[in-house]
Amino acid sequence: MNARLNDGRCRYATCTWVIAALLVVLVTGAALSSVAAQPSPDRRGSMRFPRGLYLDFGAGVGGFKQTGGAPPICCGERDRWFAVGPSFRFELGYRFNTWVRLGVETRYAYLLRRGSQFETDVQLHVPQLMLWCDAIIPTGRFVALRLGLGVGGSFAIGRFDDGGLVEHRRKSYLTVAGRFGVEFRYPPRLGERLAFGLFGAMNGLLLFNYGFSAHFAVIIYGLP
Repeated sequence: MNARLNDGRCRYATCTWVIAALLVVLVTGAALSSVAAQPSPDRRGSMRFPRGLYLDFGAGVGGFKQTGGAPPICCGERDRWFAVGPSFRFELGYRFNTWVRLGVETRYAYLLRRGSQFETDVQLHVPQLMLWCDAIIPTGRFVALRLGLGVGGSFAIGRFDDGGLVEHRRKSYLTVAGRFGVEFRYPPRLGERLAFGLFGAMNGLLLFNYGFSAHFAVIIYGLP
């Protein structure tokens, strides 16, 4: 009874934080887009891209941390483990100007944790859907920093093998995330529509559980 009550309180608190973060993302995006609509002076020597639709995709590594302070996917209330594996992402959105973009990201990660003796083997499939608002800060002709805030949902579909005793569990998480990376354009002859990036993200999943990812990305701007 107490476990269910605590789990409900955790979910209520998480929902509150996610709704607050979603409002921040939407309000920030609306404010930045209104600023972006105003013409900005030409800054020679800065990396600039056309406004419009963009496609951002890549691959890298992801991870999931189950801590002892959060409701577990499986199998004990104080079970702690860490799983890691390949991760793939695809994002479609709109870039308002050189500085601001808003996009929807889908990501999939396949994560493994090989337990030693008396520990549980973990196999996780983690699809994710996120709404991101990014601020892009040009630092030169070919390089820009990118800071983002995102909200959305993650789904953990797991197989847990505890000494031959196999359990299949699934759990959904409301997610608040932040990301940071470097975006660069090279060589210059590719024009202003193609960029590459290295990015890392940290997700807060149901209070104390969390996930992370690091990706190499290809970004195409100015889609028709």
